[in-house]
Amino acid sequence: MTERAKLKTHWTILKYDEHGNLIETLEFEGNILLNAGITELWNLVCGVGSPRAFNSTNARVFVGDGTITPSPEQNRLQGTNIASRPVDSGYPMVSGKTAIWQATFGPDEANFTWNEAGVANGPNPPTDGVLLNRTVATMGTKQQGSTWILQVRIEAS
Repeated sequence: MTERAKLKTHWTILKYDEHGNLIETLEFEGNILLNAGITELWNLVCGVGSPRAFNSTNARVFVGDGTITPSPEQNRLQGTNIASRPVDSGYPMVSGKTAIWQATFGPDEANFTWNEAGVANGPNPPTDGVLLNRTVATMGTKQQGSTWILQVRIEAS
């Protein structure tokens, strides 16, 4: 008998110009769960310690300009420029085997090149919160005045 757990992560970024017009939809796959994030999940499942849920009160979506290859030992984004936003109203959501987080970065937020992203259960991992996952991908450069909505879907099977 072989046991396997499989996670599939799908990222979507909706990019709006300063007039609110959708100018691009970017979609890509992949990320890694970080060791600290996995430990936090197990603590939540087992009710051990004082874990903090990745819920509407605590969850934040992070973006940064780092390009260092993801590694399970990392506990934060790696870039010089990093920004986060609380999840949008109604998020996170669970649909079957999929958890979904989404955050909106407004006209004056995260205006730099986006190369990395992740979800955390606090505003400043690792000192205040735990970063669950991290991806590195070329997402574009967010300009002043634009609004980008980042959604991450993690499906377990």
